Amino acid sequence: MACITPTPSTAAYAAPTLLRRSLVQNRVQLSRSSIYLRMAQGTFPKPIRLGPNSVAWLASDIDSWICERAAESGKFIGVAA
Repeated sequence: MACITPTPSTAAYAAPTLLRRSLVQNRVQLSRSSIYLRMAQGTFPKPIRLGPNSVAWLASDIDSWICERAAESGKFIGVAA
């Protein structure tokens, strides 16, 4: 995964990808309770509601969160925090 900021020209044509909780957990390697705790603390993206009993996260929000963590740790060179 590359940590890039979408430009208006690329963002306009990219269809948003939705991730269900199990995929988010797998991608960020956090437990369900850790994800919801961080959401309550305001340090993790909130999902969007798909229906009365289902939610999903925008993949771009999760990717941005991962890139921010990587930038904070200094793991990626040239990534703006």
